[in-house]
Amino acid sequence: MNIGELIKVLRAGRGWSQADLSDHLCNQSGRPTLTREEISRWESGKRSPGSFWLPLLADVFAVPLEALQAAKAGHPSALAEVARQGLMEALGEVAAVDDWQRIAEDYGHDFMALSARWVEPRLAGDLLLLRGRLSEDRLALWETAARLSVVMGMATASLNGPAASSRWYRTAVVAADRSGCTPLREWTRGQGALALVYEGAEPQPVIAVASDALALSEAPSLGRLCALLALAHGYGKLGEPDLALGALREADEMFPAVETDEQASVFSMPRWGYSLTKTLVHARLGDVERSQAEQDTADLLRPAHLSRYAAHTGVHRALSVVKSGDVTTGLDMARQTLAVLPEDHRSRVLQGFVSEVRAAAQAT
Repeated sequence: MNIGELIKVLRAGRGWSQADLSDHLCNQSGRPTLTREEISRWESGKRSPGSFWLPLLADVFAVPLEALQAAKAGHPSALAEVARQGLMEALGEVAAVDDWQRIAEDYGHDFMALSARWVEPRLAGDLLLLRGRLSEDRLALWETAARLSVVMGMATASLNGPAASSRWYRTAVVAADRSGCTPLREWTRGQGALALVYEGAEPQPVIAVASDALALSEAPSLGRLCALLALAHGYGKLGEPDLALGALREADEMFPAVETDEQASVFSMPRWGYSLTKTLVHARLGDVERSQAEQDTADLLRPAHLSRYAAHTGVHRALSVVKSGDVTTGLDMARQTLAVLPEDHRSRVLQGFVSEVRAAAQAT
């Protein structure tokens, strides 16, 4: 549904004529220049409201500006989200802080097990709803906003590549800072840096964000662990094995204090997930033996339903095989790993790893 169709539906839902809508917008803007004919051109698709009129349309229709922007950009779920918000408001269903915290936990699990194509539109809708609930006296909601922004960044990277994900990670950092929660401030930076590693970012910004996380506190935390792992990846990619291994040693010392029993959430670091992250560092450093040992641990301990992460381990294994000199076998492993995965789980991130295997094969 395009922006013109959405304007027509919202106008009709209020029982307004095109002239009524132009009058409302003229009154709201203080400009008596908008005509019924211009509304007609918007609705027919001959023209589109610009940056001046779009916020005013959001005001007179009492809908989030983001929903109209999404419709203008051709996002298919814009109208559905507007309808859902209106229904929830009419029913008085305003989620409490505890409800939002449970919603965040659900998304932490969903992202691990489900396709990003399923998670992203639902999460976008809930973030629109959460936006209207944020206030300075409800800092716990800023914590939820920070956590959900990280998940949104990861989903965005899976669907569209890393270009847009870094903006979500920056949003998560700002929301975490607003909350004042130091462990969360560490985690948004550390997890964001680690996610950027997997998304193929250059090492310098990864190291910068990870270093910001490490500067916040020296106490063991999940965020600090993620930051150390991101540093190891960044230094490894820069060809600094001593610095990379130093960061891994510090992470190994800390891991027992922050290891989680939760096996399938973005907001946790179980043993299998830790091994999966380390295997890529060792593969990139050319330490095939250590890389494959960590791969075996990840395969042994990972929950069976997390098929996407089995594929990640498989591609890491392929990279280590190529690095060992067996190019043909490594390339075959990478191709087969991707081929058996359902198409909606073949994320841009995973495809990026396959491209890395191919590049390593060409360089061998």
